Amino acid sequence: MRAKVFAFSIALLALNAATDGAARGGDEKQRAIAVIENDLVADDPAVRLRAAAELTDRFPDGAVAVPMLVDLLDDEDAAVVAAAARAIDSMAVAGAPVLTAFCMERSRFEGPNCFGRTLEGLVTLYISNPLDGFGVEDDPDDPLTVERCAAAAVVIRDHAPGEVWWRAAAVAAFRRTEGATREMTAVALAMLGADAVAERSIALTDDNRRAPAARALVPLIESDYAVQAFCGARIAARLRCAEPMLLRALGICLTKSKLAPDSWSARGIRFAPAAAADAFASIGPDAVGESKWLFNCVKYPPQDRDSEESADLVDRCVRALIRTGREHKFREVLHEDPERADHLALVAARAGCSPSMLFPRFAAEAGKPGASYEVFLGLRAVGPAAMAVLPLAKARLREADDDGKRLDRAETVLAISPDDAEALDVIDALLGDHDISASHSAPDTANYAWYTLCERAAPTPMVLRRLTAGVTRETRAFGFREGAAALGRAGPAAKGAVPALVELLPDLDTMNEAWQVTSRVVVVVALGRIGPDAAAAIPALTALRDKGDETIRVPAAQALRRIRAKK
Repeated sequence: MRAKVFAFSIALLALNAATDGAARGGDEKQRAIAVIENDLVADDPAVRLRAAAELTDRFPDGAVAVPMLVDLLDDEDAAVVAAAARAIDSMAVAGAPVLTAFCMERSRFEGPNCFGRTLEGLVTLYISNPLDGFGVEDDPDDPLTVERCAAAAVVIRDHAPGEVWWRAAAVAAFRRTEGATREMTAVALAMLGADAVAERSIALTDDNRRAPAARALVPLIESDYAVQAFCGARIAARLRCAEPMLLRALGICLTKSKLAPDSWSARGIRFAPAAAADAFASIGPDAVGESKWLFNCVKYPPQDRDSEESADLVDRCVRALIRTGREHKFREVLHEDPERADHLALVAARAGCSPSMLFPRFAAEAGKPGASYEVFLGLRAVGPAAMAVLPLAKARLREADDDGKRLDRAETVLAISPDDAEALDVIDALLGDHDISASHSAPDTANYAWYTLCERAAPTPMVLRRLTAGVTRETRAFGFREGAAALGRAGPAAKGAVPALVELLPDLDTMNEAWQVTSRVVVVVALGRIGPDAAAAIPALTALRDKGDETIRVPAAQALRRIRAKK
């Protein structure tokens, strides 16, 4: 622990020095964003550090580089990571008041064609498809407007590694708009970056603009309109400010009924407290002083506790309790509410609750006749720390009397022991000779077995053979992205898959854009993790580093550095 603290301190010192140097060098004239982007992929960490530092306070123009800064959060140099996080945060803090002021105008939420209606169309699903937010570039009947980009900026999310659809769509929108619409697209990019920083729990640097921006959110969150409160809570999740007034407003939002536009269902109303719970989780331990609101929501759920929306709200509050550091308060609920204990413990395990707290309960319940399915899902979430119940999990595997049960129980065994030969044999048998090159061409059990193999299995010879076939042109699996990611996690052991992965890169050009941009990142990262044995990929990766867009240049540069590293 002391070594990590010391390393981070050194990183901050290096960052401060680089920032000072960048400021002195920019007194006369700021460098163009495109020139800075070229330095973000340099081999020299000092050059990357300086470039990232130069993007601090370059909102809105610098927002186009946010995807590259997000990728630098995975840089091998701690000082570069700190500089990238600082640059992203500076843009989020600058963009938050723009979005707040836009959402504060009540008139935007009234009338048939208002901003509120645009937002409603996106918020229903907490949107996952970026084209719903930014539109399709070549569709003249679907023009981008500041209202549409503002709605996307509110609900936009970036929390799944490798899912870069949003970044690509937002960058494309940024390049083709101007004026207020361009500025709002920059806000969306900044919000995306802030999500990525929060997801990695990277500490924020001091910024004297943060607290005023947080206080400005309070009236928005306190609005009697659910849609306005939702907007305020989503912005609060990006600012991650533990301003007492803001935390109290978020807490009240968890419990207070609010009005909704006529077309918003009761489910829509629930989105405001759900967003408030997410904001608490994003702020993390700094919000512990007001975590009583979360605890009360979990302990005393809404009257319609059995509805899907209320159950979702309680789950979000559990996750927020864990991330604010209130595990001991969560323990009280488990002891006092046995009816919900299995489910709540599962949610907590998936949120990162310490295995030492949850495993004894899962182990005790798993040994009882008729143990709930959620108990075994909890054991999967605990993973190798549940090794003591491996014999029980394997006994259940042997008792399975159909393919579906065998597959499900094999996944539990592999979550605990990824190289278990018995469970791997079950997966191999279920895959058999089925053609899984398309989702409809194999039984559901074969497709499910493929994803289990990708996500759970250790890189044994059989697993590597299956994964390599899954990304090879002639036998490519429908879930080839998951296969490529698994090969990357296998590292140098997956060197035999390099030709198939290299061949995959140009093939991605034939896929639709949203699928293509995400898949390319996954494949590039996998090649980098394989390391020096992936030297055959150097020409393709060099081209992506030098001529690719903002979603691929940094991953390609990182992969090249890993491949060129000495064995």
